[in-house]
Amino acid sequence: MVKETIQVEFREVDTTGVFIACTQANEENSKKLLNQSGFRALTYQEALTKIDKNPELKEQLKGRWLYLDEKGSELSGFYIFNEKGELIKIAGPAILKKGKGDLEKIVFVLKGSHPLSLLVQTDDFTRYGGFRFGIYATYGHSDVAGVVVGVRCSHT
Repeated sequence: MVKETIQVEFREVDTTGVFIACTQANEENSKKLLNQSGFRALTYQEALTKIDKNPELKEQLKGRWLYLDEKGSELSGFYIFNEKGELIKIAGPAILKKGKGDLEKIVFVLKGSHPLSLLVQTDDFTRYGGFRFGIYATYGHSDVAGVVVGVRCSHT
């Protein structure tokens, strides 16, 4: 049996330490592609803080979803994240001012037992939906993400 190796090109966005391959892949293939290139998937805390701090990274990921490094979540509902990417429960986006800064820190989490994935919402959705990020534990292993995103294995 011949092991098939798929080649994709990862490129670093700005100087974030975050690398993106514009290829579609399910969870298994995402992990393989990252591993082959010396990368690993981001944790949700890394993803939230790195994307929030870098406008170019956020812009490139708007409207796209990707697999994260964790599996399953017991959390569900609306959260706001702090500078460490820790989630703090809120009643919902309506309780916050409709200011840009507030909406950029709001995360909707949907619990489940599947691999965690992240959706970076578009500007229009963020304005009308009330949150920038969606963390989901509901997509199955075979669902195909729009991009593969990672950091170097030694990166923390």
